[in-house]
Amino acid sequence: MREYLSDKQIKSELTALLQVVHEFLVEHNIKYTITAGTLLGAVRHKGFIPWDDDIDIALTREQYDKLVRLLREQHNSVNECVYAEGFELGNDDIPYIKIVNKNIFVEDHTASIDRNEFKEDFLWVDIFCWDNVPMRFTKLRYAYFKSYIRHAWGSKRAKKHNVTCGYNNPIHHKIVEFLFRNYSLEKLTFKYIEYWKKFNKTESQFINNNTWGDGLKYLPKELMTEFKLYDFENIQVYGMKDADTYLSIAYGDYMKLPPEDQRINHGIKAWRELPNEK
Repeated sequence: MREYLSDKQIKSELTALLQVVHEFLVEHNIKYTITAGTLLGAVRHKGFIPWDDDIDIALTREQYDKLVRLLREQHNSVNECVYAEGFELGNDDIPYIKIVNKNIFVEDHTASIDRNEFKEDFLWVDIFCWDNVPMRFTKLRYAYFKSYIRHAWGSKRAKKHNVTCGYNNPIHHKIVEFLFRNYSLEKLTFKYIEYWKKFNKTESQFINNNTWGDGLKYLPKELMTEFKLYDFENIQVYGMKDADTYLSIAYGDYMKLPPEDQRINHGIKAWRELPNEK
């Protein structure tokens, strides 16, 4: 039997999960920052953006690889009900880390392009790796990645999970499918991650969430060198000290609320499974 959670209860559970992640990272001396809408929420609302329903964390590649090694040693377990998932952990096909509470189930309605389909998952916190931005042929590299590697990966993963993946150019889509026809999803995910990982061996003044970001952003690397505690709901978590620079690049006038039609979330439904009454 399902016990559905209210929006307030979902945010309370997400906050509790964030607290677990915070304590785990601090215990193991892994430097992190809340990011995207989570950092914006902390600065503008002292917690969640009112219509938001997810939490994002960012690590440099050095700290991210350290976390991957630690989780592997602990068999991907954070505590008795909180686990880590991801391609580099050997238990998922996503090119980042997802920390999940396996006591709370969700329907994620961003699984497909039209948001009418969904896949079942667990309540989660996302941990993304920020890699160097390549300094030569930057826009061309991003265009190739998005138009070919990410396109092919999204298509293969959508087929695996039986959800619809919409594309504006059917001809281009057929070309991409032909070029990557001999790639398994596993092989393509490896290529996906390695494409950006290699640029950390080159000099760069900038960093970005290349693997899962929504586009090219030149974020100064200094953003990921100094951190401070931010109030977030009823807890404190770490964020980059210079949040203003990051939020201005990411959102422009970030203290101004967006129009209502741009206040988008994951549209999740969450529940606990209760024993059936006899």
